[in-house]
Amino acid sequence: MKLRILTLLLACLLLSACGLYNRDYASIVPFTGAGSGESGGDTREISNYNMLRSAILDLINTHTEHAAFRFSSYSGSVGEDLDRACQEMQYEHPLGAWAVEDIRFAVNRVVSYDVADLNISFLKNAEEISAVKTFSTEEELRGHLRERLENYATGAALRIYSAQVDEARIQTMLEELYYEDPVSIAAEPVSTVQGYPAEGGANRIYELHIDYGDSQSSLRQMTSVLRRRVPQLCGELGAEAPLGMALAAARLVSATITESEDALAFTAYGALVLSEANDKGAALAYEALCTALEIPCQVVSGQRNGVELETHYWNLVCLEGQWYHVDVSRLASEPRQAFLVTDTALRGSYFWDTERYPACVGPLRYPDAVAAAGTALRTGNVIQLLEMPVPGAALPPDMEQSSPVREVPQQEQIWPTVSSASDLSN
Repeated sequence: MKLRILTLLLACLLLSACGLYNRDYASIVPFTGAGSGESGGDTREISNYNMLRSAILDLINTHTEHAAFRFSSYSGSVGEDLDRACQEMQYEHPLGAWAVEDIRFAVNRVVSYDVADLNISFLKNAEEISAVKTFSTEEELRGHLRERLENYATGAALRIYSAQVDEARIQTMLEELYYEDPVSIAAEPVSTVQGYPAEGGANRIYELHIDYGDSQSSLRQMTSVLRRRVPQLCGELGAEAPLGMALAAARLVSATITESEDALAFTAYGALVLSEANDKGAALAYEALCTALEIPCQVVSGQRNGVELETHYWNLVCLEGQWYHVDVSRLASEPRQAFLVTDTALRGSYFWDTERYPACVGPLRYPDAVAAAGTALRTGNVIQLLEMPVPGAALPPDMEQSSPVREVPQQEQIWPTVSSASDLSN
């Protein structure tokens, strides 16, 4: 009897245990893995693709390395859209292509929505990103580049909205700005320009690196010396009419011509301060003097036939409303072929981009300039050339009074005078 009772009790106990194990249980705990938003920063709500792109771009603009996105009621595939948006921002958007090294993300499902953690690796820091300047016209861009060059800045990051501007155009503008003002920009800027994204377009960021070949302090000293030197020389030319002044300035620069390959011989400083310049330095010096004399002048970068076709620099000068070629480097030996020359006269021996420079078709010639110069250029007077210090050397307290003077006599056999009516012919 006792055995049957124990058996019944054991059976009841087993049946009760089976009932316990067959009941349903639910347990919900906070999710703390990838996609939880714990990577840092606030979680941003994303409901469509445009919001997704804008949110990623905002992270780049603010140099935010970590963020979380929550996709509630999102229309589309979260993973696929994230991959596409990250690719667009990193490789196709100007700021991302320039500033971002990599964008990584992880997506996880949390109950009824998706959460993604984003991690951005940057190539540029926050200060560099905030320093990007934006331009929509070439005029604005030229003004900014001029300011950078005059301050001898070594770099810049520019966002430009223009289909006409690319790497080559920016480098051309830097060259033009230097040629326009070789006094304020005393050494030629050698630049590298890289555009982002690489495929091009009308909306890009351009990164510039500029080398002037010298320290900022030396360059600023060169500019300071030139700004004193140029008006001093203009005051000593001894001619009044623009035509005569243009010839007097050309003769002054011509006296400095040398075959030196020293870096300063390629600059206006070499010609006007050190009295040593090659064709490029002479052309820059002549442009500087003409500008100070309010005579329109340009530097021409082209080629000339010599032993072989070689790079050559000369000027265009505007007198009495017409443009003319002036090659200061040839003035001493061939004045009639070097001063106030037309396009027609130079074709075949000189080569230049005729679309880049104005046409030269004026009637004036070298003998006209000699006649306009008067006796100032036909006497035995001398041109006073002050010996200026090389950049980096200490300047005397009063440069004009304490600098030694070197006299360079004008040679009568080089500068023919007008002695008869026949000399005025071409």
